[in-house]
Amino acid sequence: MSNQIHNPHDTFVRKAFEDMQVVRNLLQYELPEQIAAQMDFSTTERIDGSYISKSMRSTYSDIVFRVQFKDQGDGKNNHAYVYTVLVHRELENPLV
Repeated sequence: MSNQIHNPHDTFVRKAFEDMQVVRNLLQYELPEQIAAQMDFSTTERIDGSYISKSMRSTYSDIVFRVQFKDQGDGKNNHAYVYTVLVHRELENPLV
């Protein structure tokens, strides 16, 4: 697993996702409301690594984040891993 930059789109996305406030806002907006309501986004952290195969890296990027759930009163420190996959497109494609 490597954090190597594979193309300009990948560079842009990874740079934007270095700002954890950007990530928090994106996750709060994009996750289903019933899941987002249970998450403590102040604990969001990026996990190093990539799970995209070498043959797909020119088209896709992935980033993993870990977010703790809000205290449920059970004394457990539960967290979720949020796996993001980004598709890089250079041309408009009405089918995508």
